[in-house]
Order: sequence, then structure tokens, then C-alpha cells
Amino acid sequence: MLGWTIAETGCQLAVYALAVEAIGVELTVTQLMVLSPVLFLADLVMITPSGLGLREVLFAVVLQTLSGAPPDAAVAVGLLVTTMLLLTATIGGAVALAVPQSKTAAPQ
Repeated sequence: MLGWTIAETGCQLAVYALAVEAIGVELTVTQLMVLSPVLFLADLVMITPSGLGLREVLFAVVLQTLSGAPPDAAVAVGLLVTTMLLLTATIGGAVALAVPQSKTAAPQ
């Protein structure tokens, strides 16, 4: 379980790093590690579908505090993260539907 948790956290940090790099916001690895748990907790609070809106507000607040990023860039990072997460979930779901499932014998 610990291995899966470490892998998931690493993937989450990679998504955030790719998003801030794509938008051009300057963040260190330490700042990303501070940002990650706050945003992960925000994802657990489902006020809106898929946390849309709440995540972007938190990105705006946290990125402005950590790096002084302008609000529009911080919201763009949040929207890019949401897009990346939804896109990978959609692709993963399509692959799961396309792969034939093995039939197991029903218990008797």
C-alpha cells in the first residue's frame, strides 16, 4: 500500500509540475510538495462536480502566496490540471472498455 501511495503522490507532483511549467509559473519542488496536499484535500471536498472551481480558487490563492503568480496564470494552471486529470481518466476508461474481460466461472 505504501508503494502505491508513493507512486500516486509522485504522479500527482508530476502533473502539477507539468502544468506550472506549461503556463510559465516559477515553482520549486519544495513549493510543489507544499501545494500538493492542500489541493489533494480540496479534491476530497465535493461541492461542485469533480471539484471544478474550488481547485482553481485554491490554485489562485496558493500560487499567488507561494510564487507571486498572477491570478489568471494560477487559474490557468488549475484548469490545465483539471483537463489533464479528466483526459487521462477518459482515456483510461476507454481502454478499460476496449480490453476484453475474462469470464470467470460462477461459484456453484
